[in-house]
Amino acid sequence: MNRHRSRKKNLVYAALIVVVFFLAAEWAAGLALTGQESERANFGYSILRNTDYFIPDPYLFWRLHPSVNDEEERIRINSQGFRGPEFSVEKPGGVFRIVCLGDSVTYGFKVDNDECYPALLLKFQGNPEQMEVINAGVPGYSSLQGMRQLERDVLSLAPDLLIVSFGNNDILDAPTMRDSEIPVYSERIFKLRNWLWRCNLTQWIASWRHRESPETWSRRCLPEESLENLRMIDRLARERGARVVFFHPLHLDGADLRLPNFILPSEVIRLDPAPAFAEAVAQGSTMFMPDRNHPTPYGYRVLAHTLAEQLKTKGLISP
Repeated sequence: MNRHRSRKKNLVYAALIVVVFFLAAEWAAGLALTGQESERANFGYSILRNTDYFIPDPYLFWRLHPSVNDEEERIRINSQGFRGPEFSVEKPGGVFRIVCLGDSVTYGFKVDNDECYPALLLKFQGNPEQMEVINAGVPGYSSLQGMRQLERDVLSLAPDLLIVSFGNNDILDAPTMRDSEIPVYSERIFKLRNWLWRCNLTQWIASWRHRESPETWSRRCLPEESLENLRMIDRLARERGARVVFFHPLHLDGADLRLPNFILPSEVIRLDPAPAFAEAVAQGSTMFMPDRNHPTPYGYRVLAHTLAEQLKTKGLISP
């Protein structure tokens, strides 16, 4: 009896030692990460720390949390999981439906619901009552995530026109492996993986690996992968009867030639808001946030107006 009790006590002590060791390692990793660029090593997965706006998704990695209405931050995510007002999944008769597919620039980084370019695009039309614009942008999305989102969640909306912009996230360092290498896990394994990525210790290991082995770094999407993802977006949408247009991601410092939109095949339809932005910047307008990547509210107005005019010129929407 005493031997059994002693063994049980030893097991309890061993479990306590493991717990204390893990907590100490977690605390130490948190200190080590303080002030470091850990976000680069964990970009995308760290976005899930904000559980108010994002939820894990085994196929898309993460997606917007449905039915969020944050009046203080001026963010509304409808019950379908898209930013903006509610809409019917089945397209109403006589309505021309536009879906804007993209990342945080499409989503509307740090601007109001009605200041995103998809919301403004509707206001620049002559017949807004016969048109519907859906904002399918999700912060942090790569072209692979956009292609998967289109396939699973957007094609069923029967868009007449798809406006696409990806690229900024494709060229970021991959956390541990490229997007295309991440397996599509079962729900249970994905929850475990997501929990591990919330731990400071896991983030520190990923950050240390990036710091110590730069030769192993890779983009989230290689150039050929980005090109194939965008070609697939174009093909999937056109097979369902939608017209597709792409526009270049915007940068205050000029075009980044690594972005996949610059290597798209010539047959796809492209819009180019960059000259309008350059002209506005030359005139002294503040077009970008301090990150030099995301438009200001005025920048979004210029973007929406420019896209609307170019769409009309190309005959893709009515004057």
